[in-house]
Amino acid sequence: MTSSEYYFEVKPSFIEKLDDFPSEVQNRIKDKLKEFQRKVNTYGIDPREHNNTKYIAKDRVWRLRVGDYRVFFDIYDKTVSILFVEHRKKAYR
Repeated sequence: MTSSEYYFEVKPSFIEKLDDFPSEVQNRIKDKLKEFQRKVNTYGIDPREHNNTKYIAKDRVWRLRVGDYRVFFDIYDKTVSILFVEHRKKAYR
């Protein structure tokens, strides 16, 4: 890992919630996360400036939009922690 690369870690809460979704949705979310990680580490895109991310100030987390689903993550130094995933109808309640 070069100094400009980010380390991506997946929290158990994300895996538990992901298991609740149909396999098609799980695959779409996993593919989007792989694409996100590739763009960040291969092309040097700041995860805060990716076109599908947004900072949610009240929760102090970032979100990645994946269709009708939202993946929430936190960034600390060069570590991106994937926290949880939720359907958009439930994500902001």
